[in-house]
Amino acid sequence: MRGKTVLYLILLCSISILALVVLHLTGVWENAIYVYEPLIGGMFLLQAFQNRESSRGTALISLVCGVLILAVSAFIILFR
Repeated sequence: MRGKTVLYLILLCSISILALVVLHLTGVWENAIYVYEPLIGGMFLLQAFQNRESSRGTALISLVCGVLILAVSAFIILFR
């Protein structure tokens, strides 16, 4: 059951990211990058949680990427 919940959260993040990217690329919402960039980091963290038992290497890479993306987006939002 927990695996399905994580899968649904990943799907929700993916759909949200796609919608925000389309809004950004079409010029409807220029600041959408400040929303979808942290969502990408969160999606990586969710994937790390999902892969923690089946593939430790993939989970570790997803964890590092998620933390790096969240750190960079926090830096951009706070100091820009």
